[in-house]
Amino acid sequence: MKDKKSIFWGLIIILLAVYVIVSRLFAVPDIPVIKIAFTLLFVYIIYNGIRSLHFGEIFIPLALIACQYDEYIGIEELTPWPVLLAAVLLSIGFSMIFKKRRRVIHDGSSVVFDSVDIDEEDGNTICVKNTFSETSKYVNSNDFTSGDIKNTFGETRVYFNNAVLANGKATLYVDNTFGETCIYIPRTWRLDLKKNNSFGDIAVRGNGNNDMDAPLITIDAKNSFGEICIVFE
Repeated sequence: MKDKKSIFWGLIIILLAVYVIVSRLFAVPDIPVIKIAFTLLFVYIIYNGIRSLHFGEIFIPLALIACQYDEYIGIEELTPWPVLLAAVLLSIGFSMIFKKRRRVIHDGSSVVFDSVDIDEEDGNTICVKNTFSETSKYVNSNDFTSGDIKNTFGETRVYFNNAVLANGKATLYVDNTFGETCIYIPRTWRLDLKKNNSFGDIAVRGNGNNDMDAPLITIDAKNSFGEICIVFE
C-alpha cells in the first residue's frame, strides 16, 4: 500500500514538473502552480473515495476542482455555493442509497460494524466505518491486536478503556476525512504515533506511560481536512 502511494505521488510530482516546463515553452492555459497542486491533491482524495466507495471524498473534491476552474469552463454562475451544495447533497443521497444496513459480522475473531453504537464483547481485531453520522464504540477485548477506523464527514469516538493488548502491543489504523475522530486510550499505555496529515490536525491530549515495559499501541493516523485526537484517560 505504501509503495503504491509513493508511486502515485511520484508520478504527480513528475507531471507537475513537466507542466512547469511546458507552460514556459508552449501556449497552455496560464494556471498558477499552486492551483495545479491543489487539483492533484483533490484527485488523490477522489481516488481514495472511489476505492473505498465514500461518496463525500468523490463529490466534494470534484466541486472544489470545478470552483478552481470555473472561469475556464464557463460556470462562474454556478460557483461556489450552488456547486458545493450540490456536491454535499449528492454525497448524502448516494451514501443513503448505498448505506450498509446495521450489522455485526463475526469473522473468526474480528468484529465489523458501520455507523452504529455497539458495546459488546469484541475479538482481537475491529473495523469501524462511519459516514455522515455520529458513532461511539467501546472496545471490550482481552486480546486486542489491531483495528481499522475510517471516518468521513462524521464524528467517531472509540474507547479502549476496557481493552487489553495481546502480548502487550497492538496497531491501530485511523483514516479521517472531513470529520472528527477521537481515540481514547488508558494512561498506562505507551503510544507510537505515525502522522500523515493534510489540511487538518492530529493532536495528542494528556500523557501516556514512559515505561518501556508498558503496553504499546501504534497508531497510524491519516487525516485530510479534519481532526484526529488521541486522548489519554
